Amino acid sequence: MPEGRCWNACTIPSALMLAFCCTTCREHRKARWMCRQDQDQPERNRYRRIIERLIARGQESPLLMLFWTWGRAFPIANGDLDGTNTPVANGYQELRDLLHQANRHFVRVTWRWGLQFAMWVLVPESHLKPLCDALQRHCRITCFRGGCEDRLGNPNIKVVVD
Repeated sequence: MPEGRCWNACTIPSALMLAFCCTTCREHRKARWMCRQDQDQPERNRYRRIIERLIARGQESPLLMLFWTWGRAFPIANGDLDGTNTPVANGYQELRDLLHQANRHFVRVTWRWGLQFAMWVLVPESHLKPLCDALQRHCRITCFRGGCEDRLGNPNIKVVVD
C-alpha cells in the first residue's frame, strides 16, 4: 500500500491520508461530511444510492471509502457507532444495516482526536482481512512509535471488519 505523511510527519497508508488530512488540512475541508440534520437528507440519499450500486455490482464493485465525522458531538457519535441512537433516514446505521443485509462487510476505522471520526473502506471480501490486518499493524506500529502518541489527546485508533 503506498504511503504518505500526515501533519505529524508520521507515515500512514495513502488510503487513510484524506481522512487524516481532513482534520486539519484547509485543502481538504471542502469535502462533504454526512450529517444527521434534515437539510443533509439529499446528501444522505446520494450516499444510499452509491451503496446500493456497490451492492448491485457485488464483488466487482470499485473501492469505496466513506468518511464520517461527528465533530465534538461524542454522545451522538457513540450512539451512531454502537446503534443506540434513533436512526436517521440513510444515516450511519441505516447504511451499515443495508450493507450487512446484502452480506457486504467493510473495514471500519474509528478514532477520536479532539473530534470523532469513522471511515468505512469497502473492498472485495477477499481483501477485507488482509487490509484490516495491515491497517491495524500500521496504525499501531508506525504512527505510535513514530511519535504521534504524545501529540494526540486520544491516540486510540480502532480498525475492525464490520
